[in-house]
Amino acid sequence: MSYAARAPPSPCTASRLINIGHAEDFSDMRLEVRPDRGWNNVPYTVVSHYWGTPPFMPLQLTADNLNIMTTRIEFDKLHLTFQDAITATRLLLTELNVQHVWIDSLCISQTHDDGSAGHTIRLVRGPISAIEVLK
Repeated sequence: MSYAARAPPSPCTASRLINIGHAEDFSDMRLEVRPDRGWNNVPYTVVSHYWGTPPFMPLQLTADNLNIMTTRIEFDKLHLTFQDAITATRLLLTELNVQHVWIDSLCISQTHDDGSAGHTIRLVRGPISAIEVLK
């Protein structure tokens, strides 16, 4: 199996990435926070999507659940699109050592009362595939 990876035009500007962990049942998956945005040379996949509303998006990052999500993110509470992206990233773990995924509504606080207002990630220029590996 072969995957194309390309570098972003500048270092990752995110302060949070999801560590998919190693447990078969994803029980060790959690949000990692690096306020200094120190993610240089850390490969990760990117999922950007229409955020929708809570009935369609059962879990979003908020100031209320930030501490919980840094301890554990429950796989079965994620939208199916996110479950698929995380499962695909897990396949890349063995092939390309990709341990992290950035999902906008899970890495950017939806309440913006935790200091993340305006935090975004600079994605690669041009078309982005369904799963883009960034390193």
